[in-house]
Amino acid sequence: MYSLSISKATVTRRAFAIGAAVLSVMLLSGGAHAQTKKGTVEQVELKQVLVFPPDTKGGASDQISDDILGTIKDRLTASKKYEPIRFLSSIPTVRLAVMQNTLLPADVRKPFDNDAKLKKLSGVTGQSYVIVASVDDYEYDSAKNQVNVVISVRMIDYTGAKAVVRSAAQSASSPANAGNTAESKLASDLAKSLTDKLMTSILTPKPTTQAK
Repeated sequence: MYSLSISKATVTRRAFAIGAAVLSVMLLSGGAHAQTKKGTVEQVELKQVLVFPPDTKGGASDQISDDILGTIKDRLTASKKYEPIRFLSSIPTVRLAVMQNTLLPADVRKPFDNDAKLKKLSGVTGQSYVIVASVDDYEYDSAKNQVNVVISVRMIDYTGAKAVVRSAAQSASSPANAGNTAESKLASDLAKSLTDKLMTSILTPKPTTQAK
């Protein structure tokens, strides 16, 4: 009888644990969620954002482009409002549009600095929000072992009759006389920190402007 009571207790505990796990999955599946004042959980629909590979100028490396792209995607995800979708020419709807000559090969390649091109690509992929960044200037001072960059970020909302743009741009420099730190390391750290700052500006609610 003692052995039987232990077995039943174990089964009860396991059943309770399984039930709790199932409930957690049910609550967390299907996107982000928000908790109300009454303690109930409501589903929050994430807005998909088509994120384009950053344009680079002034000799900036592909690594800097990847650092900027990664920071943008991380910040969008952390906001719990947006779901980043990386733009790739291999996206099925994009490939089909190129095959049907709805898109030209140049439409799916850098630079992505043309609003008409961005709107066309957002229509093909089905995302109403796009975000694009650019390294507008890059300089390396070997005498000081210092990197100087200018980065801009734009987020465009195509859900309305007219596109709405949020933009931010700023210059920044790595610390001067950084010892033996490699240029690539200085540039990578600087690109990440500056992009993070620009994304804070982009994601902070503020008055918007109409795109031309």
